[in-house]
Amino acid sequence: MSTEEFQSLVLKELRTIKTDIGSIKEEQSLMKTDISSIKEEQSLMKTDISSIKEEQSLMKADISSIKEEQSLMKLDISSIKEEQSLMKADISSIKEEQSLMKADISSIKEEQSLMKADISSIKEEQIEIKKLLNAVVEQTANLTEFKEETINEIKSIKADTLEIRENFLKLEMNTAYNSLDIAKLKAVR
Repeated sequence: MSTEEFQSLVLKELRTIKTDIGSIKEEQSLMKTDISSIKEEQSLMKTDISSIKEEQSLMKADISSIKEEQSLMKLDISSIKEEQSLMKADISSIKEEQSLMKADISSIKEEQSLMKADISSIKEEQIEIKKLLNAVVEQTANLTEFKEETINEIKSIKADTLEIRENFLKLEMNTAYNSLDIAKLKAVR
């Protein structure tokens, strides 16, 4: 191979290498653009990841808050259940008291019924007593009238008795005079 051929071959090779280098440079330029684009995407991804981490941190805080609220809600529910249990016991106690009150009311009604019967009996007795009192009042009036009549009769009898005594005394005195007169007449005879 001659020098010219060799030079031509070297030049050809150099041109090919130059073309390859140009092609490599273009590819490198494209790669740089791709790398720049990748870096931008990576930067955006880092920002997104950072944002995701922040959101995740906020979500963890929210979840923690939710867990605390759930725990408080469980305590509230437990407290409500206890209160309900106490309320059920109170209601049961109230029902028992109501049952006792109903029994007491029933007993009171029975006693009232007996009292009504007693009152009715007492009223009947009062009516009988009033009748008896009216009869006693009437008899008392009759006795008062009889007493007054008797007193008047006794007064009349006393007056008559006094008159009879007076007449008897007069008669005794007349008899005594007559006896004296008879004795005088007998003595004269």
